[in-house]
Amino acid sequence: MGTLTRPAHQVKVLRRPNTPSMVMPVRLPGSSLLSLPTAVTPVTVQYLQHELANLAEHALRPAEAPLVERWTFDPLRSEGWALLLEHLAGSTAFLARLGIDEETAAVLARFYAEEERFSRGLMAADLALDTDLAGCRTSAEALDAASAVAAATGLEWAPELLLLRQTRVLHWRSYLAGYAWRDSVRAELDARFGDGDGNSCGGGESWVDRDEAWALLRSALARTGPAGSAAGFLDALRLPGPTPPHAPART
Repeated sequence: MGTLTRPAHQVKVLRRPNTPSMVMPVRLPGSSLLSLPTAVTPVTVQYLQHELANLAEHALRPAEAPLVERWTFDPLRSEGWALLLEHLAGSTAFLARLGIDEETAAVLARFYAEEERFSRGLMAADLALDTDLAGCRTSAEALDAASAVAAATGLEWAPELLLLRQTRVLHWRSYLAGYAWRDSVRAELDARFGDGDGNSCGGGESWVDRDEAWALLRSALARTGPAGSAAGFLDALRLPGPTPPHAPART
């Protein structure tokens, strides 16, 4: 992971029970705080990847930049980039690099794929209910709307549970937008460096295996201001010419 950060960047790690993963930049340039749960499960490993992406985004900001630039992030880019790195945890090749045996890696990859499919589907159901609730005037109508969504999606949930999730709809919208942006970034990387299926200039390699791809990602992440936006990030991936020569090897 060090290849996604500046060599001098310092990271302090805290292990706390029953807490979500979280990364925070501190006021001093070149330093971050990473909080991790003590439990180790497939999901916490996936979330760790998510937070390591946020850590890389913090660490690659120019240390000499004003504090407001070092702490200002486009939420779409931040979420989409974290989902991109988190997605690598579902690659059997990536898991093999971590020393995980082939059989276990296959099980984990299948779990992560199913977990994302379920999460995205459930968020879509939440947004559908959010739309339907706009026409409701009573709690009984709201329960009926939730029951209809549960029935249409095949969820064997009490409607009250779906209604309780409505407090998180804004959060779910950010996730779904992040997934869409992440998929756009993956498409750009696949087209430029290869997708592992023999397509594009990478031959049989995936962009994940290309040093040039990680160099380009680091360069894009280091941008601030309008160039550091979600749109600016995609523009950086589309720039013609060689990747910056100063960037070291892959993650």
